[in-house]
Amino acid sequence: RSFIFNSIISRRIELGYFNQLMCGDACMLHGSQTVFKVDELSEELRQRLAEHDIDITASMWGAGELMTQFDALALEQSVGRQFLELCQGLADLGLKQERRNIRLVPSNADFTIGNDDGGDDCVTLHFTLPAGSYATTVLKELVNYRDMTERVRVDFSDDKPLEKLASAKRKASILTKDTKASQSRETKNANAYHTNIGNKPHVKTSTKVDSTIGVAEQPAKMRILLSNDDGVHALGIKVLYQELSKFADVMVVAPDRNCSGASNSLTLLNPLRIHTLDNGFISVNGTPTDCVQLGISQLMKPMPDLVVAGINKGENLGDDVIYSGTVAAATEGRHMGMPAIAVSLVGKHERHYQTAAVVAAKFIQRLQNHPLEHDQIININVPDVELSQLQGFEVTRLGNRHKADTMRKMQDPWQRDIYWYGTLGHKFDAGDGTDFNAVANNKASITPITVDMTAYKSMKNMKKWLSELSL
Repeated sequence: RSFIFNSIISRRIELGYFNQLMCGDACMLHGSQTVFKVDELSEELRQRLAEHDIDITASMWGAGELMTQFDALALEQSVGRQFLELCQGLADLGLKQERRNIRLVPSNADFTIGNDDGGDDCVTLHFTLPAGSYATTVLKELVNYRDMTERVRVDFSDDKPLEKLASAKRKASILTKDTKASQSRETKNANAYHTNIGNKPHVKTSTKVDSTIGVAEQPAKMRILLSNDDGVHALGIKVLYQELSKFADVMVVAPDRNCSGASNSLTLLNPLRIHTLDNGFISVNGTPTDCVQLGISQLMKPMPDLVVAGINKGENLGDDVIYSGTVAAATEGRHMGMPAIAVSLVGKHERHYQTAAVVAAKFIQRLQNHPLEHDQIININVPDVELSQLQGFEVTRLGNRHKADTMRKMQDPWQRDIYWYGTLGHKFDAGDGTDFNAVANNKASITPITVDMTAYKSMKNMKKWLSELSL
């Protein structure tokens, strides 16, 4: 239960929601077991969270329904899908769904330096914790070290120990134990925030400081699931894989054929099969949506931090996003609780995939410190030009087109009737601020797309005339 609980917290931290409310959260009044659901986010609730009057909770897994709703429910369900056997086992054992706070706040914190012999090689920490918490949880936040097979040791027996210590620190690249170090660890380590085995409320603990120097751990690489709709053999996905692999662990799961225009379709009447190619890419006899579903739920363990779709051969501008398999792959990632982006190359010849790959990589690296909104994906369209000719980025809205040409009737070599779709409609709304306009001016278009397709402006009028309808 603790492992799944911590996995939920890890996911919240990755998405930027550790100290931030998510729509549908189940919160607990501080110092009590009273839990209530957050149906609507408000400034008052955010303030109460900041003042520790309320706390966000996460599931202690068991049988029964999760108390969360909306986005918070989707997040916890995505973690549950990752560990289906564990979750089912906990339910089979008769455990029920419960909630626990995700934040641990020590009180009465203090420390002293020194020991009974008058030496200064011992630090004693004093703090009070609520029941169900570990003192080692707090220590893990205060002390950042890693045992190494080869350790840098300092001999304090001669007359220049401080000079040797300074030299050893430089060699070992020490991460100092200050407030900044503690804050940086908060964003990457969920296991330190809450534990679930009882301990005495008041804890006194001592830590012996020896001459072993701790070496800071390198941050884990971002994990990316990469897919497309042009097929696993497309040039665009190969170029993007090479660029993203420079800073991330990337798994490619893509259709075994071109699925352009597949939108969000699923393969429901046939089994899905996978085949691993010589280059390590995974080919699937399904749609882009199938590939993302498989990648997240079955193939990529641990789960990815981000879903990327592309590089698409051709534009996904304006109305195109409705039909695009590339955008659909990103949308499916978002439905499964992952931040997601779609990348397309716009031009007649599609020569400069490297330009689109660099744009996507720079955006993703920037994205690590600026999490996406919970209900959005990012649609990126890059002009087919040399990187040096690109005129920067522009945040845009979707334009739209005139209706497409009508479907055309033709005949095959045996004089049987066949039908082909006509060409795309010409640009209709392509003015300032649109994705069409940005690309036409050699800028990379960055369009946030919301998954919620509700026409909110129409609801009021519809309620009015619908109230006059009688059966």
